[in-house]
Amino acid sequence: MSQEKDQQIRYKTAFEHSLTATLITRPDGTIITANPAACDMFGYTVEQLRQIGRSGIIHTDSPGLSGFLQEREKAGSARGELTAIRKNGETFPCEFYSAIFHDESGEAFTSTTLLDISGRKATDIELKKSLKHLSEYKYALDQAANIVITDVEGYITEVNEHTCKLSGYAEEELIGSHTNINNSGYHPDSFFKELWNTILKGEVWRGEIRNKTKNGSFYWVDTTIVPFMDSGGNPEHFLAIRFDITDQKESQRLVRINEQRFRALVQGGYDYFGIIDEQGLFIYVSPSYEQLLDIPSEELIGRPVADFIHKNDRRQLLSEISELDKENRLKTSPYRFCYNEPDCSDFLWFESTITDLREDPAVRGFIVNSQDITHSVFFQELDKLERKTLKSFAEDKPLASIFDELLTGMEELYPGIRYAFIQVQGKQMKVLSAPSFGDDLIRHVASFVIGKDQGTTGVAIISGEKVFVDDTMNDPRWEPYREFAQNENIRASWSHPIIDSNTSDILAALAVYYDQPKTPSDQEERTVERICELLRLILESEIKDKALKGSNERFRYVNKATDDAIYDWDLLQNHLQWGDGFRRQFGYQVHGKPFPIENWYSLIHPDDVTAVKESLEKAIDTPGQSKWTCEYRFEKQSGRYAYVYENGYIIRDDNHQAVRMIGALRDISDKKYQEEKLRNSLREKETLLSEIHHRVKNNLAVVSGMMQLQAMEEPNAVVREKLHDSTLRIQTMATIHELLYQSENFSRLSFTDIIKKLMNTIEQVLPDEVTVEKEVHLIPLELNINQAIPCSLIINEVLTNCYKHAFKGREHGRITVRLQENGNEVGISIHDDGVGIPENANSSESLGLQIIQTLVQQLKAQHKLYNSGNGTVFDLTFTKKDISGIGNTLSNDDDENSDAENGSSGLSDNPPSQLPLF
Repeated sequence: MSQEKDQQIRYKTAFEHSLTATLITRPDGTIITANPAACDMFGYTVEQLRQIGRSGIIHTDSPGLSGFLQEREKAGSARGELTAIRKNGETFPCEFYSAIFHDESGEAFTSTTLLDISGRKATDIELKKSLKHLSEYKYALDQAANIVITDVEGYITEVNEHTCKLSGYAEEELIGSHTNINNSGYHPDSFFKELWNTILKGEVWRGEIRNKTKNGSFYWVDTTIVPFMDSGGNPEHFLAIRFDITDQKESQRLVRINEQRFRALVQGGYDYFGIIDEQGLFIYVSPSYEQLLDIPSEELIGRPVADFIHKNDRRQLLSEISELDKENRLKTSPYRFCYNEPDCSDFLWFESTITDLREDPAVRGFIVNSQDITHSVFFQELDKLERKTLKSFAEDKPLASIFDELLTGMEELYPGIRYAFIQVQGKQMKVLSAPSFGDDLIRHVASFVIGKDQGTTGVAIISGEKVFVDDTMNDPRWEPYREFAQNENIRASWSHPIIDSNTSDILAALAVYYDQPKTPSDQEERTVERICELLRLILESEIKDKALKGSNERFRYVNKATDDAIYDWDLLQNHLQWGDGFRRQFGYQVHGKPFPIENWYSLIHPDDVTAVKESLEKAIDTPGQSKWTCEYRFEKQSGRYAYVYENGYIIRDDNHQAVRMIGALRDISDKKYQEEKLRNSLREKETLLSEIHHRVKNNLAVVSGMMQLQAMEEPNAVVREKLHDSTLRIQTMATIHELLYQSENFSRLSFTDIIKKLMNTIEQVLPDEVTVEKEVHLIPLELNINQAIPCSLIINEVLTNCYKHAFKGREHGRITVRLQENGNEVGISIHDDGVGIPENANSSESLGLQIIQTLVQQLKAQHKLYNSGNGTVFDLTFTKKDISGIGNTLSNDDDENSDAENGSSGLSDNPPSQLPLF
């Protein structure tokens, strides 16, 4: 009984001082009692919780509430997640575990533990579920004796009423039955064999037996079996005196279960549970302390707790503990618990609940239940540091002070670690911040050359990847800087490159230094990655700011230097900012104020506004379009309309939506007036040119016709031939004149078309005594008119000569014409398969050859006329040039070098004067 009372005291202590909220209720939701943790969770006192009941703290619309209650009713216990309500009306997710138990009178109660999982929901941190079930049971104090008398073989001869009541059998059912009618099958055969051996020897047997009732349930009896002997000393019958100890056995079972729960809750949990006396010494610690400190629990007993509290936190913690004189329970502020003595370089952040139980005889001290909140505290401090850095950057503080402040904060978060922020400058490096180092680091880093084997930072910059050196004294990459590392006590290092997200250039690197050989922890590595991301954003923003400032300055100068009306249209705000050109060009005074886009539309000429608006909206709505141009009429401040040319550049966001447009309006009214004037002038000139063309065409046709008539009536063959030659020359000039009139460009002609027309004209005009097969290889080629005319006349003379002289005495012949271009060099080749040039030919006697010689000099060309063994070949090459003036003859400035330049064949040493072309 004393053991049960002690256990109840322990359960009561654990119930009242558990950090897990626990309620004792009836199944209908009536709250019987609650521990302090539950009161803290909901903000009610125990009496208030009794008054409001379950419906006051659990949202009645919680999904799963009905199923939760049904499952508990059916299975005796249930676990689920429901929505709970605090006194202030705040709702929060809560994990419930509820089990039904019965007291000694059979009345049903529920034990419910509640865990606020809102923090876990927010941070995805799995918290160890702490469940402590308290059961208060009273064991029956009165035990009824059961009497059973059997014969020597174990058959029942007599029983009392208590035996019948306990076993569930009627007396007549037991009399005559063997005692194994109650055998539960729990004990092995050896158990009963030992029992029978004892009593058959006439000795008393005592022990505990588990029996089975008629309905199949089990009960335990504390049994004493006394043998009765006959006069011969042999057993005659046996008397069994049994006491019902079922409740006692059940109590023992519950003790074992609750002991296991206690160990699971206190000793096996993640929380740090301890008891401290008034002198601040440990008198009990949970195994979690032993695992953290790597010190056996028996060695921790009697140690001062202050040995493990960070020296900077002791005063604050003692001040808070002093408040226990006013109330017996408090929750501390976060403090550092050191697990690496004596320098406390390694620590966890703890938050503890301390309960004063010095007056409790079962405790006689302070119960301290601590939770590790290092992860939460660390990242809260890191978040503050990052926000502070961004605020300083937004306030445009000097970058050097921003970086120093950031790295100093990092060194406070990680004592024993030093940092240096190093910028890349070509092949060299520059220290931007190193708050824990002196000028030696700056000088040494400035002397470092970025290379693949040059320290951690140099390698990180070259590779673009993180580089780790866990021992600078032995790593070859630190060989050139080992003396420096020794002087600065750098025993390990690693560097993280910072890469421009736009250009992929290495901007800088963050170097991390340790005073002992080691590699970074996962948390250290993740923290540096996070800080590097912040530094990258600052560097990129600084680069963009500098570029923007330069761009803005250039914009101001451009705005001053140009008369164009430059604008910046913010599509999100739907207004424009105009440069000063808007005033100079159109007379509007905007003074830098926003100019609504509707005002711009209202100034466009009514006949143009619809087309302009549609064109602009189409450009803005087309994701891939970045430029927009348009001409329209725009009203000036004077009321007159000016022709304007607008050129805009559309700026889009990451989703390709237009957000801004930068552009300019240029007054092109003078240009428009000049264009109209020019068009009128061109129309007049076209009319005049058409009249001249018809006159020239008619005159050339008349002259050509008269010469043909004269040739047909001329009896002298020589004269007739010369008349035909002259007719062809006139028709050649007429062909060029006709092509010139038909061409859209009066300065350049399609020389390919000229050759084709010339060949057809010559074939039609000359007598058809010989059938000539033509083979033509012409590339598309345009020539300046001042080169096209002499070339055409040369080809006319050569082809005419072929038709007249090459095929004498033959019925068939072949002429091959080739036109080629190599760069600016033009090549013309005419080849016939005729009789060839006579050996005694004299160019001075041939007008055609003299004309060719003169035209070749005008072209500054090179030509050859020679027998190929299969007829005659004429080659002409010259450089294609754009010569100003339409119809002008080519100059002949270099007469002294003309023979060398044109490759003269010696046909004429004294060519006649230059021939007029028209």
